[in-house]
Amino acid sequence: MMLVVLRILCLVIGYGFGLIQAGFLIGRIYNIDIRQKGSGNSGTTNAMRVLGVKAGLATFFIDALKCVVAILLVRLIWGGDEAFMLLAVYTGFGVTLGHNFPFYMNYKGGKGIAAMSGLVITLGVLTSPWIIIVPAFAFFSCAILTRFVSLGSLQVSVLFLFMMIFYGQMGGFEYLTDEYRMELYIVVFLLAALAWFRHLDNIKRLFKGEENRFGSKNPEDEAETPEGGRTKELYDLEDDDSEDDFKFTYKAPPKFTFTPRTSKRTIVEEKEEEYYGEEVDSKIKNLKEKLNSLKGRFRSNRPKRKSYDDYDDGFGDGFGDDYDDDYDDGFGDGFEVKFNDEED
Repeated sequence: MMLVVLRILCLVIGYGFGLIQAGFLIGRIYNIDIRQKGSGNSGTTNAMRVLGVKAGLATFFIDALKCVVAILLVRLIWGGDEAFMLLAVYTGFGVTLGHNFPFYMNYKGGKGIAAMSGLVITLGVLTSPWIIIVPAFAFFSCAILTRFVSLGSLQVSVLFLFMMIFYGQMGGFEYLTDEYRMELYIVVFLLAALAWFRHLDNIKRLFKGEENRFGSKNPEDEAETPEGGRTKELYDLEDDDSEDDFKFTYKAPPKFTFTPRTSKRTIVEEKEEEYYGEEVDSKIKNLKEKLNSLKGRFRSNRPKRKSYDDYDDGFGDGFGDDYDDDYDDGFGDGFEVKFNDEED
């Protein structure tokens, strides 16, 4: 009877630690509700895709650490109990439940792989390092070769179950009775089954060839990632001369892409031509005004000769005899012959 109570207490303690949703909390730092982005869960993969690599790694570390701390707390309280390994697995199961189904997030959390990793690390340290090495090698080799994180996560859950059974049947968990050892196998099997259940959508996409690879962008989220050179949908523009709405997408300055919601794309192009044409006309007009001003200044400052009014000598050749007191051509008559600026 006492051991039944301990199992329940371990589940409750684990569930309480599992309620710490690292992805959701880190998303709040970025002013982003991670439940509304990407796949909608608060796990490591979605956090890495939406918030970036650093935020994703921090999410994994915190989610795994909360399972380790929960098991260490149980060991601190009931460390001398011969069924501690069984209680540790129950605690890890409780952490995974709290991580996957947090009540304050409408029971929509992560998929439990990071929390399970904390359990794998703890049991591997307490028992055999091969419990850590084999699943870790399978995950990284699969993730690197195929870039399917979901497929690597499913392999971790299966290999963790296999390693626990193999270690137990090879003489491990010596302090557990056969009944407790079988119960431990069942709890680990439930953990693996829960992981597969949470990855049903990923499994369907894998069979259809539609699963997102690690490092690839989700088309649905390409226009709403906050930073990092990704495109953002900024404004909805409404043309002044039309009732048609246009979606304005900013990519990289100075290039702008206008994607009309209707087929009237020429309206935007005409607007651009009209804008740049007006700008060029304005510059030309200003340049002409400056030239005219310079001409006026030159004419006003040019020295004028003392002469009579325009004179025509009747020959119609554009020459006139203008009298100039300051000029003498040698004849002493006070007249000069020069070119008349204004032709007849």
